Amino acid sequence: MEYCKKYGSDKVAFDVELLYIARCLKIPIAEVAVNWTEIEGSKLVEVWSWLQMGRDLLFIRLRYMTGAWQLERRKYN
Repeated sequence: MEYCKKYGSDKVAFDVELLYIARCLKIPIAEVAVNWTEIEGSKLVEVWSWLQMGRDLLFIRLRYMTGAWQLERRKYN
């Protein structure tokens, strides 16, 4: 996926960044229901995950606001 090579977030909030990019580029977004199955032995630690998500969201926002990360706008035929 081209996103992974070009844009910054490879952490907890990468999907939020993808939604942000889609919105900026006016790409339609649809919500789709999924069936979630909890996997025993998951490495998710609730409080730590919330902190990571908050940190990632803050850094994503700051990097786009300051111009450290910029979207490449191309026209596709």
